[in-house]
Amino acid sequence: QEEAQRAKKHHVAAKLLIEPGMRVLDIGCGWGGLALTLARDYGARVLGVTLSEEQHKLAAQRAADAGLAGLTV
Repeated sequence: QEEAQRAKKHHVAAKLLIEPGMRVLDIGCGWGGLALTLARDYGARVLGVTLSEEQHKLAAQRAADAGLAGLTV
């Protein structure tokens, strides 16, 4: 299932023609999976928005742990 999720995220990135430096707004980013992929693997500058404080904390921590300056949650 992890491989299917990974493939889905890369499929979305390909459909959106994501390029380095592109700015992306991820509304309803949840745990930040897509946002992390776009920032880490494609060099996009991503702003993730979620209403859940728990999801926000984890997504922000995941971004910090990955050293992703281009991702804001």
